[in-house]
Amino acid sequence: MNKFSILGLLLISACTTPKAAGLDANGDAIPLAIYTVSGGNLSGEVPPSHKAQWNRFNTLIPASYHTEIVSFQPIDSVATDGIDGTVAPLNDERSQWLLMLDVTGETEAHELDRTMVHEYAHLLSLRLSQVPLGGSEASCATLYVSEGCPLNSSYLAKFGAEFWTTNTGDEEVDYVEGDFVTEYAASNAIEDLAESFAEYVVHTERWTGNSVADRKVQFFAQFPELVRLRSVIRTNL
Repeated sequence: MNKFSILGLLLISACTTPKAAGLDANGDAIPLAIYTVSGGNLSGEVPPSHKAQWNRFNTLIPASYHTEIVSFQPIDSVATDGIDGTVAPLNDERSQWLLMLDVTGETEAHELDRTMVHEYAHLLSLRLSQVPLGGSEASCATLYVSEGCPLNSSYLAKFGAEFWTTNTGDEEVDYVEGDFVTEYAASNAIEDLAESFAEYVVHTERWTGNSVADRKVQFFAQFPELVRLRSVIRTNL
C-alpha cells in the first residue's frame, strides 16, 4: 500500500505506456500503463495481467461502489520499493479518481486483496459526500485533513472524534501496540481508518477484544451500509 496522496496525474483518454516504471522525484509510483475506465471496463488493448487485477478489484468491490474511479494504472511493486496499491483524486474537485495496483505477481494474492480494500477505504472516506470541497482548518469542527473538513456525519469525523486527539487527520503519531491494528496505521487518521476498515472486512474475527485497536475495527459495524459492503466483499475473498 502507499500513503494516500494527491498525485496530480493527468487523465489519459486511451491506454498510454510510460517510458519506465518505478518512482518519480516525489516518491510516487510511475505506472506501467494508464487505462481509462468506462462503465467498469478498461479502454484499449489490455495485457492479461493488467486486466486480471482490474477484474479482481471489480469482483471484490463491484463497479457501482466506485464510480469515481476513471483511470486504472498498473504498477510494479518491485520497481516502486514495495508500493502495491494507491488511490488518488485526478482533479481538484475529487470527482474523478485513479487506482494503481501491482500486476507483477510479486504481491501475494491475499495481501493484494487486503490492499484493494485498504485503498477503497480512502475513496469511501474521502469522497465528496463525506468531505466536501472548501473549508479551512480554523473553521473545521471535525478532524481537519488536507482534502478539507469532513462532515459531522462522515466516517472520518466520527472515527477521529472517538480515536484521535489531534486537530488534523494528517498528523503522524507514535505507534502503540494495542492502539493500532498495524504500525502503518499510526501514519495519520486517514491511514488508521483505512487499515482498520481493511481488518474489519478481511480479518474481523481477530478483533473481538476491548483494546483501542479492537474497538477501531468494531467501529464500522455501527453503519448498516458498511456491514452490507463487508458482506459483498467477503463473499468474493
